[in-house]
Amino acid sequence: MLVEWLQYLATPCPKHLRAMGYPQEIIATQARYRRCREAWRPHLENTKAFILESAAAAKGDRTAVVLGSGMLLDVPLAELSQRFEQVILVDILHLPWVKFRARRYPNVGFQELDVTGVCEMLFEQVTQPQSGQGAFADLPAICPEPLPRRLGLSSIDFLASVNLLSQLPIRPRAYLEKSGSSRSEQDLEAFSNKLIAGHLSLLKQSAEEICLVADLERMICDSDGTIVDRETALSAQGVSAQELGKPGMEWNWDISPRPESYKEYDVCYRVGGFVL
Repeated sequence: MLVEWLQYLATPCPKHLRAMGYPQEIIATQARYRRCREAWRPHLENTKAFILESAAAAKGDRTAVVLGSGMLLDVPLAELSQRFEQVILVDILHLPWVKFRARRYPNVGFQELDVTGVCEMLFEQVTQPQSGQGAFADLPAICPEPLPRRLGLSSIDFLASVNLLSQLPIRPRAYLEKSGSSRSEQDLEAFSNKLIAGHLSLLKQSAEEICLVADLERMICDSDGTIVDRETALSAQGVSAQELGKPGMEWNWDISPRPESYKEYDVCYRVGGFVL
């Protein structure tokens, strides 16, 4: 716990992201990975394999962009750096050791970017309510500017969104709820759905070869593997199965084996890999 706290203090972070809990979430994910390393291994290997399979189909070889690069656990960085002239790793926040780890690849760069484009706006609305009283319907679900322009690129040959889609609304929505927002559950759900749908729209307008890896369903299982509860990870209003199409690969991620979250139950995600 002390190590995690020191890491939190040592991680540079804009105040609006710190207020929303992004550094805490990233550091907590790192700690969970250390505890559940073996359980996560098949998921990480499947994610890397699908990214590489998708990247092989890219027509160009100049620029690859990975959204949700995180701790690089699920990113085949060595292979991508060989396949493309430059690789841009994008996340809302990168821990210092992640950048240090990638130093061996001279054609790999980092960009810290809120791909939704709403976090700073929400922070200002909460801390300066007089400046923003509009309904969620008035908020942009995602920054409309295509990624190449936002990242200072002329084009993107290969674009991957990695284990990110269902996570986009979690921190902004939790921040609004914690701040005492009077928004209804319906408003909050609509806001979450717009972020998910907006991310897909952003992907499709930013590159020709697009790889999406996303958790589709969350399941709670007993010791026999029997599913005792399940819920969709992507709201039906945010994105439909028809819009994503049939996954090119599908697997389960044992994200929280007992007793990580529950004494008697495992938490598992059903994950799909898609080419959009």
